[in-house]
Amino acid sequence: MANQYTQPLTDAEQTYALVRRYSVEPPSDWADRSRYADTSGNVHLFGGGDGEFDGFRHTTIKRKHRVGWAKLERNTQHVIRVGGTGTAGTLQMVVTSAQVAHSRPIYFLPWDARGGVTEMTLPDINNNNVEEHPTVFFTTALSGCSIVVKGTQQNPTVMHCGKNGDIARDAHDFWEDFVRYIAGHGHGLNANLGAIGTHTSKRAYVTQPGVRTPEGYGTTQSTLDYQTHLNQHYHTREARGSRIAIEQVVPWGMVVGVRRGRDWTFYLQENANIIYYTERQVQEVHRRWGGLRAPRIDMVWQRDEDRPRMVSRPMVLRPIFPGGAAVNLRSHFRSLLSTDAPV
Repeated sequence: MANQYTQPLTDAEQTYALVRRYSVEPPSDWADRSRYADTSGNVHLFGGGDGEFDGFRHTTIKRKHRVGWAKLERNTQHVIRVGGTGTAGTLQMVVTSAQVAHSRPIYFLPWDARGGVTEMTLPDINNNNVEEHPTVFFTTALSGCSIVVKGTQQNPTVMHCGKNGDIARDAHDFWEDFVRYIAGHGHGLNANLGAIGTHTSKRAYVTQPGVRTPEGYGTTQSTLDYQTHLNQHYHTREARGSRIAIEQVVPWGMVVGVRRGRDWTFYLQENANIIYYTERQVQEVHRRWGGLRAPRIDMVWQRDEDRPRMVSRPMVLRPIFPGGAAVNLRSHFRSLLSTDAPV
């Protein structure tokens, strides 16, 4: 169940403050399929002569489809919805093609699940007509896609690279090669032929090379550090005979951009789904053989529930274009048991 979050994405600084405090989960897709219409002149489908890029698409988001209307809803359910990445505690984003109550205009860059690159070039502008030229940009939530930024801060091109299913080789290298291939085979589409300014792939927010959990799963250093922080925080705060036991921390991401004057800055929000149990201290009685001595009573920790719970929290906000120092985020929530968000 999602509850209305009534404070809209009003401007760049309010949005920047928001993503420093809450995991924001944009939708995984965009209902306006005209963005991908192969007959509209904004899509090129690569063919057999393009080798490993055969069957992949390059889509340029047209001007009239760059802006969507976004509103936020707070998620209070400890599950991941179909096609989603976050769980309880996220601010889920709903994007529509027309204005609805509590919605504000944003640039929204989806991905093409069929496989390919969708790109959007943001105009060099400095005015307050946010309905035509928003000061806020979002990708979809990320679980494996790459985001490439080219151009300048005043006139950047953002490319969202992804595909449902596996790619024959390392996805980071594949998408970087494909973006360079597009630059040389643009077919009349606007590929903003400047050099790649930054490339943020799943290496940055899901699985860094060589970084693994104690159980052997791929992860990121941010995730390992955050899990250590959580364990230290909750296992040293045992109140009223209860505590929280962290079972697993699973990362995901989202890219947000804010325009200050003419200049865009893009950030990677590294998020975590925290899987945990609540535990309570109970008496464990050990009977003595023959009843000749009093039983031994130990205090042990026992799970309150058979199934774990999940919440989402932000871990790191990392400037990816033009770059800068990352901000380590420490959740303002008083407890993992809370799914509250401001209203």
